[in-house]
Amino acid sequence: MDACAVPKGPKADRDANLEIAYTLKTVPRFGARFSFKLLDAPASGAEMAVFSNGVMTGLVHLWGTAGTNSPYKMGFCVMVVGTAMQSWR
Repeated sequence: MDACAVPKGPKADRDANLEIAYTLKTVPRFGARFSFKLLDAPASGAEMAVFSNGVMTGLVHLWGTAGTNSPYKMGFCVMVVGTAMQSWR
């Protein structure tokens, strides 16, 4: 997957869904990690579901730092286990 193809500033009220497609020759033994940072998000909580092959594999509780004095940008990750992935030959 080309990382440059991922939007750099989706807005939840405008871009509610982000689909990332990839092709695997083989399934990684320990799965894969999907990670991202919130660069500018409200301090209120929201949730983001992560699906792999149509099955929910994670639910991330998102907390932004906008309007706070925090110097940190929140980083999040979801581990997708190998059994939730499939290879295409």
